[in-house]
Amino acid sequence: GSVMEALRNRKKLIVVVNDKLMHNHQAELAEAMSEAGYACSSSPSTLLEVIQGFDSQKLTPLPPLDLQPFAKTVTELMGVKEEKKRE
Repeated sequence: GSVMEALRNRKKLIVVVNDKLMHNHQAELAEAMSEAGYACSSSPSTLLEVIQGFDSQKLTPLPPLDLQPFAKTVTELMGVKEEKKRE
């Protein structure tokens, strides 16, 4: 949650992952955000190196959240029919 919140607030971010956790969702999220260019990822052991090579200008801002596709899918799954707009 805090990674997404920081990115939505246009913060330049280095995500430091606790590499001692099993089934590490932190690592998966950090990797995905790094590959997409939204953030930089690191482990505690590589943090100094990552900070020294960090270039915030290379990061891409996270696009705005669009909930319309999700809302449409939920509406369709629930079987709710959309009302036709009257002109």
